[in-house]
Amino acid sequence: MNTATKLSGFALGLAAVFGAAYGVGQLTDPVAPAAGTRHDTTAAHGSAPHDGTGSEAASQIPGGLLVSDRGYTLAPVSAPPGEFAFRITGPDGQTVTAFDEAHDKRMHLIVTRRDLSGFRHVHPEMAADGTWRVASPFGDPGTWRAFADFIPTGGEVLTLGVDVDIPKRPSSTQ
Repeated sequence: MNTATKLSGFALGLAAVFGAAYGVGQLTDPVAPAAGTRHDTTAAHGSAPHDGTGSEAASQIPGGLLVSDRGYTLAPVSAPPGEFAFRITGPDGQTVTAFDEAHDKRMHLIVTRRDLSGFRHVHPEMAADGTWRVASPFGDPGTWRAFADFIPTGGEVLTLGVDVDIPKRPSSTQ
């Protein structure tokens, strides 16, 4: 048998195997949902019903991926070296100062490196002006994601996230 015949036979056999696998896959678990079915994530996650304001799209995104959600925004503020500070602003643009407790704390701050090589869960303290402060939870230089998990008084649980770049410290020369 020559090479061209062998390659043609192999290609034909491969096409038959892939075709059969595709057919079996379509019969057992089609990729497209059946007509009339809908996955409603808002009911499962306790979110507000669709109100036509566009907020329903954000309610289907996992917490921590957005800097702003439902009018609330996580805003880092300048802080002295060795400290991390931020504020939560509300739908009215003002700094939020009233939070309900969840898991014995009013604010949970989780930071993780983007390459997942570092992780910390801390509880910052809020000043009277609504600024949350904590000793820097960031370790090595790199890009970190800070997740603020909280409940504004009278509101729903929110998790907002923001990227924080920790620069390399300049090396000192002696």
